Amino acid sequence: MFKPEVSPGASRRNQSRHRHTCVQRSHSRPFPHTHTPTHPSFRASPLGTVSQKRKPNKFRVINHLSSPCGSSINNGIPDSKASIIYEMISFAIDTIRSSGPGSLLAKLDLKDAFRHIPLSAQDRYLIGCVWEGELYYYTVLIFGLRSAPYIFNLFAEALH
Repeated sequence: MFKPEVSPGASRRNQSRHRHTCVQRSHSRPFPHTHTPTHPSFRASPLGTVSQKRKPNKFRVINHLSSPCGSSINNGIPDSKASIIYEMISFAIDTIRSSGPGSLLAKLDLKDAFRHIPLSAQDRYLIGCVWEGELYYYTVLIFGLRSAPYIFNLFAEALH
């Protein structure tokens, strides 16, 4: 039987907020399993919450995908899939200048950007969590996955 793992010092109130965030948000809700993993390699990473700097009453779920040290999900992701090299600002300036007068610029900021990208069904068992004795897995990229920025960037580059 799996037990939920919550950050040390997390209050009961924060745990309740985490449950709401983890289970209730429709666009990122993990899907429940039974009390027994349906995949022989199901991985449940520890969970926690942290308050946001600018909104101390708003909490963010933390999936500790780097735990346990040495055998975590993040340890299995190669460096080549976990780093991004961005263009220099000079490239952006040159591109804007070469576009000429009358050109339009746009900037997008997606809320919960990673959660717009689905996880492969064959990998979902790796991104699991346990809450109140129930096993869950995510169906979208989540914050804390070492390769999430790299994967999101592939989709973002395809759009522009």
